[in-house]
Amino acid sequence: DSILYSPLWEIQFRSGVGKVPSMLAEVGALGGVALLAFFSAILYAGRDVLNYKEHNLKRVLLVSSFVGTLYLWAMTIVYAPGYLTFALAVFFTGILVASVGLVKETPLFEVLLNKNTKKGMVMYVVAFILLAGAVCSVYIFGVKYLASYQYTKAITEATSRNNIDGANATLNSAIYLDPRDLYLRSASEIGILKLGKILSSIDDIKKVTEEEKAQFRETLKGAVLMAQEAVKKDPQNPDNWMQLGRIYEAILPFDEKGIKDALIFAYSESFRVSPRDPRPLLALARVENQIGSEDKAIAYLDEAIKIKKDFTPAYIMRADI
Repeated sequence: DSILYSPLWEIQFRSGVGKVPSMLAEVGALGGVALLAFFSAILYAGRDVLNYKEHNLKRVLLVSSFVGTLYLWAMTIVYAPGYLTFALAVFFTGILVASVGLVKETPLFEVLLNKNTKKGMVMYVVAFILLAGAVCSVYIFGVKYLASYQYTKAITEATSRNNIDGANATLNSAIYLDPRDLYLRSASEIGILKLGKILSSIDDIKKVTEEEKAQFRETLKGAVLMAQEAVKKDPQNPDNWMQLGRIYEAILPFDEKGIKDALIFAYSESFRVSPRDPRPLLALARVENQIGSEDKAIAYLDEAIKIKKDFTPAYIMRADI
């Protein structure tokens, strides 16, 4: 309740107190045991760091890698950092493992892959699998980064340069690389802008050409499809349902068959997923007001005000009705 009356009330938090505690809720009991075992092993390695009394390069490696490892993993516990912090944490952990092994003089063994032996062939296959996995990982992250770059470029095209067609093409490239619900939702929003652009270019609605009708239907179909795909990708994200509702609301004046029911369902699902958010109720009230159901609209607005007593848009709409 306190968040609802703060400037952060519209923010969707993607993690809890930190990334690792959120992971404990996501990976289940077995994953939680694995995480605890991992951190316990790091703390156990600290014993070797503290017991090493020699003042040489090995001590420098031990202390620096241990402090760096503790600091970076602590960051993942109390914050929700990005990939770079995780990569550095893994890097320092690797140095710590190697340093402890060097100090304890852990026995090492080598396998010559060029020897035509059973062990050599097995290790050759294992090495190939590890290398292939590393290459695939780099490829996947590279594709996601490129998709993110394309998405940012598309938003810039749409907002700064008002180049709707260019933004749509760039965003489609991002979706092809990484079909995230955020990209699909944005593509649907650009579809709404394209619909508005088509309608603004028509001087007389009674003299619409067949070409303009076909363009309108194709753009509408694409916008609806993108919003539906976003919902399929993550039905627990209320923004996806709100976007689908906005698409249907944009074409409500055209009285498309079944649009009203689909529209109310989309906004209702958004409220079901996020019951402490009054915005879906405001949208439902707006729809009911458009179709002449003022009493239902006022009921939705009253419910929104119960959730957030300083929700100004609900008061304004209620006064207008």
